[in-house]
Amino acid sequence: MIGYGPTLVVQKLKESLDHLPVQASMSELERYKEKLDQYHRHIFLSTAFSKDSFCIFSAIDTAGRRVVGLSISDPFEKNLVIYSSTIEHDVLNTLYKNVFGKEVQFFKSGIVRLPFQYKVIAVVGDDDFVQREILKEKVYGIQNLSFSQSIDQEYFDKLCRLNQKKVDFAVIYPLDEYIVCILTMPEHIDKDYAPLLSEISRIYKGKYGPAYQGNVERIKRLKSVLGAFVVSYENFLKGFDIEKNCLELCQKIKKAYKCVIDLS
Repeated sequence: MIGYGPTLVVQKLKESLDHLPVQASMSELERYKEKLDQYHRHIFLSTAFSKDSFCIFSAIDTAGRRVVGLSISDPFEKNLVIYSSTIEHDVLNTLYKNVFGKEVQFFKSGIVRLPFQYKVIAVVGDDDFVQREILKEKVYGIQNLSFSQSIDQEYFDKLCRLNQKKVDFAVIYPLDEYIVCILTMPEHIDKDYAPLLSEISRIYKGKYGPAYQGNVERIKRLKSVLGAFVVSYENFLKGFDIEKNCLELCQKIKKAYKCVIDLS
């Protein structure tokens, strides 16, 4: 057994590894063996998560090797399911509650193809399974499963604090590719001035990070989005203070807005 990530989470993952439903998962894989190209590169994946929260997942491969971990997003958003399953196991539900202190809202399971295509914050699993996938990621210069090697308890606590963090009229979301700071319409300003604020934010936000180009379900629920910039996890791990920079950007936008209004 080998594990990477924040100490407290890794310990809880270790306690659950031996309780994963290995035989039931392998039976599901075996059921579709003749229909799966490169059978050995498929896993039975299960996830447990709640709205706007990180995700607990487990993976069993065709040889019965196990992985359990914590990811930033639901793994099924990136590793698309080939065959769905109705198998549920209480292990992930209990683990989720132990880590986050609340009940699971959503559970999914099914067969997907390796490699892991989502950012993993913490992972525990059979040595050869984990090390094999991490080695492949290093060869291709990507960080998904291996991202957990960079996350200690301090960074994990910071990511949890940043998730949906409101800073003035900005909201912060850790996503798979990066952390995004989204500027929303300030409540105390008339919505008729949204185009003006949007233009002001466009001028300033480029100094804080690249513009957000994605289209995420989380952002669709926000009203009157003025703009957004992103911060790479590389910069996050180097100490970039996204909360401080979001606040500074909001203050600059409000100050510029007041100057324009005072001139009119």
